[in-house]
Amino acid sequence: MSTNYDYCLDKATLPGSNFYYAILFEKGDVKTSVIPLYALHNEFIDCLTASPDPGVTRLKFNWWHEELSRLSENSPRHPVTRTIQSTSDKYPDIISTLHKHLMTIESIVMNAQSENHRGWLENNSNEIGQYWSMLNMFRENTDNNLLIQNGALVFGLELLMLYPLFAEKVHRFICAELISKHSSADGEVQYHDVFEEIICDYHKKLNQTYISLCQTTPKTALFNLILNRLATTTCEEIKRDGFRLMKHRIQLTPIRKFWISCCTRLGI
Repeated sequence: MSTNYDYCLDKATLPGSNFYYAILFEKGDVKTSVIPLYALHNEFIDCLTASPDPGVTRLKFNWWHEELSRLSENSPRHPVTRTIQSTSDKYPDIISTLHKHLMTIESIVMNAQSENHRGWLENNSNEIGQYWSMLNMFRENTDNNLLIQNGALVFGLELLMLYPLFAEKVHRFICAELISKHSSADGEVQYHDVFEEIICDYHKKLNQTYISLCQTTPKTALFNLILNRLATTTCEEIKRDGFRLMKHRIQLTPIRKFWISCCTRLGI
C-alpha cells in the first residue's frame, strides 16, 4: 500500500479504538473503501477538539474547506484526500458529501443552539448520519435509512463523549430544552441529569436499530453492527458510572472490545 494509505490506516484504526475492532474482520476491499473516509472524519473531529482556542479551530476548519476544494480540482495536498482522490473518480458525488460532513462538524462551533431534544436528534440523523451511508457506498441494495440512523447514533455518541474537550468554546452544543430542564435555581447545569436523558434515549435507539440492521437483506457490512454494539455497551457503562460524562470519559478495555466484536461477528 502507498504511504498515503498507511497514513489513513493509522488515523482511522488507532490500536484500541472502536473502529480498529469494527473493521478487524472485514475483507480487504471493504477496508480500502472505508478506512480513508473514516480517517477524514477523524481529521474533522480533530479540528473540533485539538485546541481550546476558537480562532485556531476556525483556521483548521478553513484549511479543510480549502483542501476539499483542491480535491475537487484534482490537486489535494493531504495524505487522506490524496487517497480519496482515486475513489472520487468512481463516485462523482463523494466530494459534495465530504463538504457537507465538514460543514456539519463545523456547525457544532458556529450554529445557534437547538431548541429541543427531538430537533437535536433529528439534526444528527439528517446531517451526521448522511456520512455514514457513504461509508457503505460499496454495498448495493442496502437500507440507506437504517445506515443513516445507525451512523447518527454512533457519531452522536462520539461527540457526546468528546464534549468535555470542546465544551468551553461550544456552550450551545446541548439543546436549550435540556439545559433549562436540568439547571438548578442558581443556574448551574446538572450535567449528569442532562446526559442521563440523552444516553438513555441513545441506548434505546441503538438497540432498535441493531435489530433492524440484523434483519436486512442483503446483510449490512459487519463494521456497522460492531460499532453499534460497542456504542450500546458504552451507553451501559456510562449509566453504571452515573452519567458523569463531564468528569469521566468511559473507555471499554481492548479485550472487551475484541470480545464484543467476535460475539457480533458470530451473531451472539
